[in-house]
Amino acid sequence: MRKALLVVLAMLCTLVLNGCATIFSTSEYPVTIRSLPTQLTVEVSRSDGHVVHKATTPVTITLTTKKDKKNKHFEGEDYTIKLIRDGDVVGETELKSRLDKWYLANMIHGGFIGMLIVDPYTGCMWALNEDVLVTENLSTSAGEASSLQIKTLDEVSEEKRALLVQVTN
Repeated sequence: MRKALLVVLAMLCTLVLNGCATIFSTSEYPVTIRSLPTQLTVEVSRSDGHVVHKATTPVTITLTTKKDKKNKHFEGEDYTIKLIRDGDVVGETELKSRLDKWYLANMIHGGFIGMLIVDPYTGCMWALNEDVLVTENLSTSAGEASSLQIKTLDEVSEEKRALLVQVTN
């Protein structure tokens, strides 16, 4: 009877004193960064502005979800990814950390220590997307961002109508 009680107690301690995300997930993710067009320089910076990686696309790098600052356990690390051509930034996107699904599993089995201490401290409560596509910003000759405009034919000026080409199947 005493042996069975010890086994049950050990199992309960294991369930309560661990973090699901720390056991089933990770705080480091292999992130593949692709770009359109390819073969551009990519620069990856943490949320504090520190550049952590510089390479040519496509590239796979390992990024951590754990914030580098002390006492920031309940904040995941976010990254800024910039495309660079000839020294100019031609594209940019954000890679934001999100709650890991395994962190939420702590609520199901009562792993409060895992939820409040273990997973936040290890950074495993956060996850990152493992595939990022960064595209080059389209711009006009004046340097302003261009956009796609859809118009009916009667909204197009006579000058521009003369430049239209009919497309058939």
